[in-house]
Amino acid sequence: ESAPADIFLDPSVIFGNGFHPTTRLCLEALCRLAADPGVRIDSALDLGCGTGLLGISAARLGISRVMALDENSLACRVAEANILRNQVEDRVRVLQQDFFAAPPETEGVDLVMANLFHDLLETLFHGESFWQAKYYILSGFFAAREEQLRRSLPETGFVLRSSEIREKWGIWVIERQ
Repeated sequence: ESAPADIFLDPSVIFGNGFHPTTRLCLEALCRLAADPGVRIDSALDLGCGTGLLGISAARLGISRVMALDENSLACRVAEANILRNQVEDRVRVLQQDFFAAPPETEGVDLVMANLFHDLLETLFHGESFWQAKYYILSGFFAAREEQLRRSLPETGFVLRSSEIREKWGIWVIERQ
């Protein structure tokens, strides 16, 4: 049996080989959140799953129900192959969906992971249905645009658990109160 940290990926031509700073930030945040004894996460949503790395990692860290969404059909096929390669197909489902045309349902979801470009995050932030989960790991934005993006966050009901800038990229971990 391989350790939770051993994840096998074939990125094919899809973004998400695990080496981009935002991916590293998301993985580290996911590991910290999953290891926090005061945090319970049974379900997760990986928006813009790419190769499936975050969803696979979530499953490996003990999250039992993960939905990985991407609008790109090739990304979905690559993610499905990687999920099988990592033997987490019982916990991770892939769905091809344009979540900007049809906002993802986050009610009843413990964790939303979205490693997306600034403009995509901002679009999601404006949808009330996006803010129904308990925890959020949000990355993919430039530090230089962090303040602008912050203005799109809900004014009440949420607390910023942590934020970090690395190599000009930002990440936020947010908790609904």
